[in-house]
Amino acid sequence: MFPLRLALVLCVLLFALVAAGCVMPAAPAAPGQPAGPAGPASLPTLDLSALLAVDFLRSDELGETRARLYRDGRVVLQQPGQPEAVFYLSADEVAQLDAAFEAADFYRKALQEPQAGDPSSAATRYTITRRGLLLEGTLTTHQGAVPAWAEPLIGLLEGLLLVPKPERAQPSPSATAVTPGDIGSLVVLEFRRTGGFAGLNQQVLLRLDGRYSVSQGGAVTTGQLSPEALAELIKALEAAQLDQRAGDYLPANPCCDRFEYEVVYRNPLGTYRVRTVDGEVPAWLQPVLERLVATFLAPPAPAAEPQPTPTEPPAAQPTAPPQPAATETPAATATPLEALLADLAAAGLSVESTGARVVKPYLSVAGLVVRLNGQALQVFEYSDEVALAADVSGLAPDASSANGLPLAWRGTPHFWRRGPLLVLWVGDDPALLAALNRVLGPQIAGG
Repeated sequence: MFPLRLALVLCVLLFALVAAGCVMPAAPAAPGQPAGPAGPASLPTLDLSALLAVDFLRSDELGETRARLYRDGRVVLQQPGQPEAVFYLSADEVAQLDAAFEAADFYRKALQEPQAGDPSSAATRYTITRRGLLLEGTLTTHQGAVPAWAEPLIGLLEGLLLVPKPERAQPSPSATAVTPGDIGSLVVLEFRRTGGFAGLNQQVLLRLDGRYSVSQGGAVTTGQLSPEALAELIKALEAAQLDQRAGDYLPANPCCDRFEYEVVYRNPLGTYRVRTVDGEVPAWLQPVLERLVATFLAPPAPAAEPQPTPTEPPAAQPTAPPQPAATETPAATATPLEALLADLAAAGLSVESTGARVVKPYLSVAGLVVRLNGQALQVFEYSDEVALAADVSGLAPDASSANGLPLAWRGTPHFWRRGPLLVLWVGDDPALLAALNRVLGPQIAGG
């Protein structure tokens, strides 16, 4: 069933590409030749590129800063005490902004959002107006009262519209929106990873021709997948059968220190959306998320440090007499994780392995979620203790921040080290905390 479905999807996409290439405008008559028969009277066309798309106003103690974004990517920026600046966004930046508005469900939520109370004189105030051909929505809010759904949007608006770009004073071929009928520019995948950390919001848009853009921290970067990589990614998305499994896989009480994911996949048969969170990711979706993170969001690998060249050969060490081989026991062959789970069970705790994975932005390895007396325990296994120590070196003693990035918790965080394992539990159960301290020893960070 799956190969047939994938073949159908690829065939429809190929047909769309071929059809798009076959639709060509009629060639003009050669000089001196009579024009062909007149067609239907042409209707006046509306220059959509001149329409205002977004009006963004930020007011603070320094005055009012206003940016207007038009459909052709043109931005008109007015700042206190500065001459008016005009620059252009790229097509990828416009697409990222449009996707952020759609992800926020701006028109509906702006209409439903109650007006925030009067801000203090020092509070920063925002007014966002988005205009479409048929719809218009406005959100007025201020610092301290910004709804959670609008925070990523405001960060992107500030990064793209309120930062002058003198080098883009004139439109470039890549600055304007894609042309109608450009099938390769169709967005086939939207992937979002968000978390409960200040400013953490990552959004990926992938087009049918393999071009992609990544929005994070108010900036947009671009790249290109090879045809082989694009085919493998589409194959993984089709194998996940999102048409049958689309929906929300979210806990009743999500913890704000975990990543949330949203995948929107479009093929000729429909649009499919999945939302989930670390610790609740279905097993069938996990390979897709890992591939997406590794392809688009993985940080560059650190450069390997040069190893010093020894000037002298090491001194010969005395050879120890051979020892008789020890008889292997189950404890001797157990992995560090298996040994930990066995010790927790021996301490009288109910241990259940869920198979769920969890990812932290301040840790370089993924962790496993274990149910301990019904509560989530997160275990991260490193290649060795040196790698673990390097990863937690930036963790504040009270776990309030990591590498300067503020961390938010729904309960009291507790971190332990045991060999190459980093263990995290968030909770306030005194009995469970005492049992964990007995098994794992003193905490390295947390409350």
